Parts: sequence; C-alpha cells; structure tokens
Amino acid sequence: MDLSRRKFIHRTSAFAAGSCLIPALSHYSCNPAGKAGPVRMGFVGPEEHFRYYKPVFQKVKDASVEITSLDEALTSNLQAIFIDSYPTIKPAQIILLLEQNKDIVTPYPLAGSLDEYSRIQAFLERYNRKLGMLNPLHFYPAIRTLKEWLAEKKYDLSEIRVSCHPYQLIKGYHVNGYAGAVQPLQRMISFISGKFPLSLFIEKIKTKGVRRWILDYDSFQATFQVDPGQTGWIMELDGPALSALTDHTGLLRLNDEVEPRRSPEPSVWDRSMIRNLEDFIQAVRSRTEPMVNSLDGLSAIILNQAAEKSMQNGTRINL
Repeated sequence: MDLSRRKFIHRTSAFAAGSCLIPALSHYSCNPAGKAGPVRMGFVGPEEHFRYYKPVFQKVKDASVEITSLDEALTSNLQAIFIDSYPTIKPAQIILLLEQNKDIVTPYPLAGSLDEYSRIQAFLERYNRKLGMLNPLHFYPAIRTLKEWLAEKKYDLSEIRVSCHPYQLIKGYHVNGYAGAVQPLQRMISFISGKFPLSLFIEKIKTKGVRRWILDYDSFQATFQVDPGQTGWIMELDGPALSALTDHTGLLRLNDEVEPRRSPEPSVWDRSMIRNLEDFIQAVRSRTEPMVNSLDGLSAIILNQAAEKSMQNGTRINL
C-alpha cells in the first residue's frame, strides 16, 4: 500500500480498493509462545473508556496495557491492540493495525457490513494475525456450568426467554450497534446450545419503549424482551424436563436442585472479562485462535443487518 493511500485510509477511515503493494512484515508475533515477559497491549479509544477498563486491565495476567493513539500504535512495538473506537471507523483502523502486525481485541460490533468483515478477514489471513471479541458472557462460570450440564443430560430446549436493556449488558457497560446488547446475549445462547438462529423478527415498540425480539432456532425459540428500564439481564431456559434461571450475577435455579451450582456474585462480570482477555493474550502468545474470535464478530454483523431490516420493514428476516 503506498503512502498516499495509507494516509487516505487513515484520515478518512474509509476502505480503498486494491491490493497491498508493500511487502508483508513477519507473520510471527514479536512475543512468540514461551518467551518471558508480559504481552504489551495498547488501548485505542476514548480516555473515559480506558478508565472503565483499567481496573480489569491491571488484573490480566501476562499483559500490560497502556492507552495510546492510533498514530502511536501503528509505529510502536506493541504486540496487541484493544480497539474501542466508533463502529464507523473501527474496520479501517483494524486493517491499518493488522498491516503493522498487531493482534486485535475489540467489543461488539466488529464491523458494519459483510464487505467490511471480508476485508478484515483477508488481512487477518494475509498477516497471520489474531482477532478476539470481548464477550465476558462466554466466560461466566454459570454459563459454562449450564452448557456442560445440558450437554451431559442431553435435555431438549423448547424456549429461552431473556430480559435485557437495549444497549447495556450491565450498568455502565454499553454495547454499540443496531442489535445492541442482544449481540453478546445471542452469542451466549449459541455458545450454550451450539446452534445459530435461523430467523429474526422484531415487534413494534410497546409501552415505555419495550420491544420484543423473536429468534427462531431449528428446535427452540428465543425471545428477548428489550426494556430501557431493565438493569442487567435475566435468562430463563425451558424444556420438557428442563427449568433453569440465570442472570448477570450467576445461576439462580437448575431444575429441582436446592443448592445453586454457581452462587450469584456481583464481581462475576469483571472476573469473566479478565478471563476473556487472558484467553486472548494466550492466543497472542501461542498463535492459536481465541475462544471468542472473528466468527463471533461475523454472527453479530449478520444479526445487526437483520435487525435493521426487520425494524424498517416489520417482517421476519431469514438469517
């Protein structure tokens, strides 16, 4: 990529067509697996967002995190970048960082379109980089327990009901994109069930801004009640021989069991985010795929596009 085109992408945060004209740098991390010392990760995003994450960053093993600008990150020896920029400019910034052999971790959404995703994926493969998505729900002890329990018992799911805020998973943690907080929650359901939704329908807004999202899977239905007055999230799972209840603090009910397998605890969000980031750091070191990766980003893009169409047209959208 020539210098003028690089500046164009950098300044406008828009994608340009064409192939990369400069030789690719080394395809290996500057901190290969087994080498001592923490992975140096930069944070590109608003300072107030960095302050929110800082207590978590300080507890992540084998990593040091510092706030930086995009310009500084591009020319630094930082091995990975946590990028929390606005969704419209994030894809272009990711591509610039991938060109400089930086591994990436980012909150939802990864990109705004399938074309943007395809470009990011092409650069990931060209430069042999790793990309992780921030979704602490995959690392909730209660969610992992529930997934293992369902697999062991082989229970059938009939219905999942979720109540959540439109754009906050917990108080203070905002999720951008058309689907907002439904993105990571839907990925959590896919993680538990091993299935992706087949269609999506969003009902018209009801009293006080409450809206229902209906996602059909091949053998069950998931209903999201998206309520601006909701704090945190609550999920109920039902089946012929199944009754479970969990929320943003832990596992509350599991059939007839009296003692909860995972007691509720307010700090579970932060601890799960730490595990999420440590999984990404391990992927950077070992050159393996993070547990929550670009495929989760792709699923969220598909959901966002379907949500926009369903809201505009008032119809069910096949996924």
